[in-house]
Amino acid sequence: MSKIERAIERLARERKDRETRDAALRDPASEPTPVVVVAGEQANKASASPRPHPVPHPAEAGSDSPPGTLNMDKSLVAHHAPMSSCREDFRRIQVALHRASQTKPCRVILVTSSIRNEGKSTTAMNLAITICQEMARSVVVVDADMRRPSVGQLIGVKPKKGLADLLESRNGKCLDDIIVQTPVPHLSIVPTPLAQANPAELVNTETMKRIISELRERFSFVIIDSPPLLPVPDATILAKHVDGVILVVEACRTKKQAVVKALEHLHGAPVLGFILN
Repeated sequence: MSKIERAIERLARERKDRETRDAALRDPASEPTPVVVVAGEQANKASASPRPHPVPHPAEAGSDSPPGTLNMDKSLVAHHAPMSSCREDFRRIQVALHRASQTKPCRVILVTSSIRNEGKSTTAMNLAITICQEMARSVVVVDADMRRPSVGQLIGVKPKKGLADLLESRNGKCLDDIIVQTPVPHLSIVPTPLAQANPAELVNTETMKRIISELRERFSFVIIDSPPLLPVPDATILAKHVDGVILVVEACRTKKQAVVKALEHLHGAPVLGFILN
């Protein structure tokens, strides 16, 4: 059994133990409590062992409701259940990222998974909200999953334009035209309102690289929600432009072999850690 297989099994046991903790404080509508892991240098190797652990111009939100009353999804426990154990887990991730940033760049982060439906988008949003709450730093979440976009829906906005408009230079759009301020202080998003027919081609451009670079200059943290690694190449392409990758793994469903293969698809991109969901 490889080191990563042993680590995943250990994390699964930890998750089972944690399910009985603070049950009354957990939001019943939230996803399972994540087990936090932050990997060291060797996390970039498939055999490695993960170790636990300016204000933008708002785009049209397409809603008559005031920003503070927009319908944020209940899975965003960092906002809806700030005293829950699940929210505390995201705080642990935030603390680990802050520590990692003391020794190397850790401001542009790709959040992905091996396969679909592992909770990567919800994880990305909860992490972003936690950073805003705990550090009072500006954060932008980029919905780069242009196959199954969900960031706008999670935060409760219905933008009319988004990332693809900028990548395809539609109607002369600039970055300020598509950044949306959210009800959460310090948090903005670059949404994708509709699924796109050619997402891999869109992200594999100098324009995408330039967008990420510009967002890095304007925000303290850039969190990119990408498609999963195994079905499509988008995340592999995007990983070339980030400081690090967080891999979300669904407990009791994602096979160990899928995690190992997903790491191989990153082609040596720095892995900040894993979150067992």
